[in-house]
Amino acid sequence: MVKAEDSAVEVQRLVATCGGALTVFNGRAGLELTDCLRAGCAGMIPAPECADVQIRVYGAAAVGDWAAAEALYARILPMIAFAMQGVAMFLCYGKRMTAWRMGLPEGVERSPALAPTPFGLACARRFTEALGPYPGA
Repeated sequence: MVKAEDSAVEVQRLVATCGGALTVFNGRAGLELTDCLRAGCAGMIPAPECADVQIRVYGAAAVGDWAAAEALYARILPMIAFAMQGVAMFLCYGKRMTAWRMGLPEGVERSPALAPTPFGLACARRFTEALGPYPGA
């Protein structure tokens, strides 16, 4: 088993090179999720802020309902693109979006860390509110 951290194009090359000898997952918080599944990934390591929707994307793709998979993915792509602009962004805003969706306190930064800005928090809130709370939260 291998967890790649690369584009769907490069992951497809890895899947082809392995010839089934390795089960390939990709990470990057679900960036290019549907294309990675098409490329032969067994799955993804989901972003916690939208893992519930990513599970539904995977389920739709697994039964060949690519229209549903793409529609679901379109709902979370802005959130993923926002958070995955770098590790500092992912840690600063991704953890907040996860906490907000789960109904938990957002926590605090430990130095050194990217400090959230009012604009960044507004963006993160908008993405979070678009998905609503986690089921059962």
